[in-house]
Amino acid sequence: MPDLYTLFNNYKWLFHTLCARLASSGITEKELMDGIPPLANSRSLIMVAHRFTTVEKCDCIYLLDEGNTVEYGKHEELVSSTLVYRAMYQKTNQ
Repeated sequence: MPDLYTLFNNYKWLFHTLCARLASSGITEKELMDGIPPLANSRSLIMVAHRFTTVEKCDCIYLLDEGNTVEYGKHEELVSSTLVYRAMYQKTNQ
């Protein structure tokens, strides 16, 4: 299996989605997330994620509801000062 650098080195934009079958690809979520920063260094990276652990280090998170932006900001800002994101985060971390 090629490494992430080989796969994505020549792209200006990266679109990344974590799916339920990630483990079956032979790459763990941690390996994938650890490999992204060097690749995204000079690129825009759009991530679609369903786990807070996946997005908590992102520069900006957009929370969408039916295609509309409901809230946006950094993870820490959203957890401390928003309604929807904070409620979702608290529900998953009970």
